[in-house]
Formats: sequence, C-alpha cells, structure tokens
Amino acid sequence: MALFNAPSFKFAANGSTFVGSVELNDNANGLKASIRFQPGGAVDATLLGLVQAVLIVQGDIRPTWAIDPAPNCPNPVYAMGNQLQGSFQIADGIPNLRFGSLGAAYVPNDGPRISKEATLIDPPAIVGGALPRGQTFHTTCLALRGAQRGRYYGCISWGWVDDSEGARVLPTTLLTARGFSDEFGEARRDWNQRGFIQLPLE
Repeated sequence: MALFNAPSFKFAANGSTFVGSVELNDNANGLKASIRFQPGGAVDATLLGLVQAVLIVQGDIRPTWAIDPAPNCPNPVYAMGNQLQGSFQIADGIPNLRFGSLGAAYVPNDGPRISKEATLIDPPAIVGGALPRGQTFHTTCLALRGAQRGRYYGCISWGWVDDSEGARVLPTTLLTARGFSDEFGEARRDWNQRGFIQLPLE
C-alpha cells in the first residue's frame, strides 16, 4: 500500500501533527492504514517511533487491550524489526521499512535543526470468525533517544468494526495532545510485566 495517500485525518497535538489515511481493505475484513507523526518545535529527540495498543473484538471473546508490535517482532515500536543482539533497550531495535520509519527532531551541535517524521504502515485484518468483529487502535509517538527520552507526544484512536450493519471504518479521533490514553497505559503495564523490552513509564 502507498504510505502517502491523501490524508483522511489531521490533528494538531501540542505543536506537532498526527496525519494519515485509514480505509477498509479490498476484502472488507480490515484496514489499510498509514499514520505519520510530524514533530513540532517543542519536540527534542534524536529518535522517535510510533507505538500502539489494540483492542480486538471477535464474537463473544472478552477483549482486552494489548501492545501491538509489528508481526513477529519483539520490539513494541511498530517500525522496529529484530533487536540488536544482546540488547533489551527499546531504542536498539533494527528499523524495518515494511512497517514504517523512525523520526527525529533536535538541533545538533554543528548545524540547523533536524526534523523527520515518524511513520507507521499497518494492514490490520481479521479473517473469518463470528460477528461482531473489529479492531480499535490507540497510537502514540515516543521519544526513544535524546533530551526528552521516554516522553509520549499525544495519542489518536482509529479502527474498524464489522457487525449486522456491515464493515466500516471507525472515526479517527485525537484522544490527547500529550501523553497517552488510559487504555494504552493499561496495555503498557501488561507489556512491561511480560516482555523483556520495556516501554518507558514517563
């Protein structure tokens, strides 16, 4: 899928911007989503990455929020693939352009300010199974390195549902311009109890 489709949403978040496109996939059993975080002047981080939590609904199964890394990847940052050998630091994931890119926003000692957006490419889907079904995501941007390491820069909600009324995209909303949602916090606590690569507590 193309990362830079015409945006279907754009939200200001404390001087930064969440922008992207979310649409049903061709099978109407999930989405094609691209999300970009464009850092504003208040961001000071040499490495930025998007992280998200997901709530999966399918039939009568009781849903719970969970951190949603890229498929088969141990690092919770979505644009990270495998981990550097011997490291459990969240910033030491190996970038995987299939799932997005890492960003940055800082002023180096020897030059003008560097500003690069962090991106996420996600084709979530549920194949088969009982109705209702769907997925809701809470996506935030995290400073992985730099002066603001461990800071979260706001949170958006997006997703899809399929029920007796058919498959449709849920409204994309800005949940908070700083930090993250309560649901993301719940998923983060559970991740940190189970995983080796910890998400910062801020």
